[in-house]
Amino acid sequence: MNHQYSPHPGRIRLIYAGRLIPQKGIRQFCIGLAQWCAAHPSLQVDLQIAGEGREEAAIRAIPLPGNLRFEFLGKLSQQALAARYRQADLFVIPTLDDEWGVVVNEAMLAGLPILGSVHSQAVLELVEEGTNGWRFDSENQNSIYASLDRALTSSRSKLVEMSAAARATIAALSPEAIAARAIQAFEQVTASVSEERCMCASLGAE
Repeated sequence: MNHQYSPHPGRIRLIYAGRLIPQKGIRQFCIGLAQWCAAHPSLQVDLQIAGEGREEAAIRAIPLPGNLRFEFLGKLSQQALAARYRQADLFVIPTLDDEWGVVVNEAMLAGLPILGSVHSQAVLELVEEGTNGWRFDSENQNSIYASLDRALTSSRSKLVEMSAAARATIAALSPEAIAARAIQAFEQVTASVSEERCMCASLGAE
């Protein structure tokens, strides 16, 4: 996924990859993004959303200012997602859950600075504010807005610098550490899916 990182002047391209469910915090983030863009009409912003889930309809219903566009990509293969990373400037992870999130590793490997929630273990361990990304509290709309302001007003040269720092962060991780965290993320996803199925079965029995 190594490629030449080149942010487009006058337009910022964000990408989110994950399920579209309440625990991922994507709807709250999209609301904050729409508010920020409405207050900064001179900057064009694109958000690519890779994933599926019951929050999609609610996200589509969010009123968008003219300078903000959402692109719903559906569920992508790993190869297709890697290609989308190459078209993006920043990776977004607004989760409300305390999870590792291997997508953070993948995005950093692609050279994307991270705009991430402090409720992600990966963000807490890997993202250094202002160096390879920005942190926010996804349960606080003011925090989301302030983080967006820091990220989206960064200069092109600053973003290029942060891209290199993101790659350096991942390069410093051992293969063993990455593998352990990948297993942890898989176990968390499996547990979450099992919990959802149990809830659905319970509701169906009522």
